[in-house]
Amino acid sequence: MIREHLLSFYQRNNKRKPKSIIYYRDGVSKGQFLQVLQSELIAIQKAWKSLDNQDPPPITFVVVQKRHRTRLFPTDLRLTDKSGNIVPGN
Repeated sequence: MIREHLLSFYQRNNKRKPKSIIYYRDGVSKGQFLQVLQSELIAIQKAWKSLDNQDPPPITFVVVQKRHRTRLFPTDLRLTDKSGNIVPGN
């Protein structure tokens, strides 16, 4: 799948290769970080090598984990909007 994405990028961007790759991943438990990193990073590198014999660009591997439903309650009501939500930046 990564190979097809790299080809698509190349074809849609005037035959230019990406200068960096950012890879987002969800559904990884703490105990699987290293395993997923090693296997999927190697797959990305192999996909790159299959298209270009040079080293791949920098690869940033981002794992999204645990979505919390955080609720914030202001201590000063002057810092809220009409609906009672905290104003951004406060």
